Amino acid sequence: MSWRSTSCSLLLAGLLSCAPSSESPEAVPEEGSPLKISYFRAYPEPKTKKLEPTYKAVMSSTWRERIGESPRDPLVKAAPGKLYLGFLSDVELSKYHRILREFGIEKLRSQETDGLNPPLLNRLSIDPQKTSYTRVITIASDKKSKSYYYPDQQASGDPEMIQIFVKCESFVLRIVEYSIQVGVSTPNRVIPTNPK
Repeated sequence: MSWRSTSCSLLLAGLLSCAPSSESPEAVPEEGSPLKISYFRAYPEPKTKKLEPTYKAVMSSTWRERIGESPRDPLVKAAPGKLYLGFLSDVELSKYHRILREFGIEKLRSQETDGLNPPLLNRLSIDPQKTSYTRVITIASDKKSKSYYYPDQQASGDPEMIQIFVKCESFVLRIVEYSIQVGVSTPNRVIPTNPK
């Protein structure tokens, strides 16, 4: 196991230990339901520093079995060539989804994922003036998909909405990085981390 995957695991474990402990039965998706958590944002390339729109997603085992290895998300088109995928067990991903709900993700303004405009998000994400605001978290099952867009939270005028988004965003990034590292470092497990 590399230092990076170890550090991702430790960060995720730390976040889990700080997560609220209240459990609500409706917070956990029906057992065996396909589940996906994803994140879109542009990052500077290490060498050129040019902004590159990037899509990262973690999917449950049931998603993989029933839907396949594709995230089936319009936001993939906003990040051509920069797609990173990971898979976790249904139980593990459901636990992370529950924690996001406890953090308050459902209090945020949301929109249907199909209503997002990938070409526009692509352009905004590489605009130096807009890139830090062009961030999207998506939670999807086989039945519905909700996206939480950072500017929607700003438009609310409520500082708590921004705080909740940032907290959830940080957690989602760790979940996704962890799932990608698990896939890369686990023997006999083939996970496409950057399929073409």
